[in-house]
Amino acid sequence: MTGAPPPAQTDLALGEVASLAGKAARGSGHSWGLAEDAADAVRSLARFGLPGPEALLAALGCDPAEDPILIGVALSDRAASLCQDGPRSLPECLSPLLLVPYVLRAAKDQRRAFSVTFGAAKFTCLADGRIAQDGPAAPARGACVIAQALGELPEGLVPHSRANVPDAVIAGLNAFAAKTYAPATEASRKRGAGAGETDQD
Repeated sequence: MTGAPPPAQTDLALGEVASLAGKAARGSGHSWGLAEDAADAVRSLARFGLPGPEALLAALGCDPAEDPILIGVALSDRAASLCQDGPRSLPECLSPLLLVPYVLRAAKDQRRAFSVTFGAAKFTCLADGRIAQDGPAAPARGACVIAQALGELPEGLVPHSRANVPDAVIAGLNAFAAKTYAPATEASRKRGAGAGETDQD
């Protein structure tokens, strides 16, 4: 007896992943600045084979108190003092995996490694810009603890230039992205219908 076939996927360049993520975040109601942050976060995760697009889709349209993008940006604002007084706990949010890229920025800027733990999942953000994963896939919801990573550090994941994204996830992100498109007006419809025609007065 065989299991269910894997979901259909599309191979995308990281730039395409980021563009779709940014448009979807904007369509969900985020400002362009926050949408750009979301795009960067999703791209960073996808670069290491992590499900960034899936995490973003699960978080779009959520309550602001549980929004990992808003929490991540607030974290970035305090990145220079991250974990100076010991481990830092963040509130529970949807798709906590999206917080990892924000910690990764701090690791690169401060040239030291940080661990990000939520549930049984643990990610280490290395000073060389890589992410290491220890444990199962990230949960859909969870509280996050960030700490300075000490001792022997794990090896980072191999970076990629492309990502396989489930078609269902692409469709979901496109549905949010479509909200950024201006609705067709009667004038624009006439211009489209009359393309190439000339008046014969």
